[in-house]
Amino acid sequence: MTWKLEGINDGTFFEYLSKESWVDPMRGCPQDPIYHAEGDVYTHVSLVCRRLSELNEYRALDQQEKQIIAWAAALHDMAKPACTIHEPGGRITSPAHAARGAVMARPILWALDCPFAIREEICGLVNFHMKVFWALERDDPARLVREISLRCRPRLLALLAQADALGRECPDTDDLLQKVELFRMLAQEHDCYDQPAEFCTTVARYQYFQERWHDPHTPPYEDFRGQVILLSGLPGSGKDTWIQRDGPPWPVISLDQIRRSLKIAPTAPQGKVADAAREKAREYLRAGQNFIWNATNVSPLIRRKCLSLFTDYKARVRIVYLEQPLAILQERNRNRDAEVPWKAIEKMTRKWEVPTHLEAHEVEFL
Repeated sequence: MTWKLEGINDGTFFEYLSKESWVDPMRGCPQDPIYHAEGDVYTHVSLVCRRLSELNEYRALDQQEKQIIAWAAALHDMAKPACTIHEPGGRITSPAHAARGAVMARPILWALDCPFAIREEICGLVNFHMKVFWALERDDPARLVREISLRCRPRLLALLAQADALGRECPDTDDLLQKVELFRMLAQEHDCYDQPAEFCTTVARYQYFQERWHDPHTPPYEDFRGQVILLSGLPGSGKDTWIQRDGPPWPVISLDQIRRSLKIAPTAPQGKVADAAREKAREYLRAGQNFIWNATNVSPLIRRKCLSLFTDYKARVRIVYLEQPLAILQERNRNRDAEVPWKAIEKMTRKWEVPTHLEAHEVEFL
């Protein structure tokens, strides 16, 4: 199977996916009978895919857009089985299933050689599909819709949410559909309905989403005391090669090198490695010395710890994210001097989130 689904024009694409292993947990997974009287997660996703294909707006899409939103519809609730909670009183919830679903979807699409930009838009649609219904209830809905626009097109997200509402049996369908229309109006009002929100500078964008700046169109004052490049990517993605060929002549803090110098195995606890790396970073930051931080950094939690340290010292931070197709990465890993156990890489992919433009002053995808 490739990432290009069959049946996208007649709405049978979910039938082509029904034998995939990640679909199985949806079968028999219960949902709250008040909001999902249609049945289990599998039934709901099947209905969403059907309802989507019946919408005139879907039929008007080009083939690539149909592929993107069809995948998003098929994947949008894939994490519900892992997130389902039976509450006291018989209610059923699945908190954070959208965000977790995006993380689960990424390795699936990567293994199918789905192009990077298309894959990340699909993951963005999965991640934000519930936000449409609550966008206007946020304290700052403009900030939310601008954030969404940097990950996926709100036009496609609204269409997915519309199908999601139509693919369930619940007493508030009309209310949900009205919220979809209000979301469309919100995105159009802020000029990001079918394109990423515009910012005058990358620093303005970063500070806006950090809630340190209010106006996307006015540049904030910049007072940086140094620069840091944080590399991100799975083992074998080319971080060391990038440093040698394209990186500036700055000192490098390499967690692999520190690990070897301390004789700590990659599978052992990494606390001492991280502490030594952070202490070296503090030395450079205090001295105003530019440097490169070289580690996998595929988890947003790990990146956040690093980025917080760098920005606390008023460093301008650039994230360089590198990626390779699965087959190339496997080959490179086999040819490494110190091959990383594939189970360890698979474990990383279960927390793998591509950096976003919200995380640093500049983000580059290679």
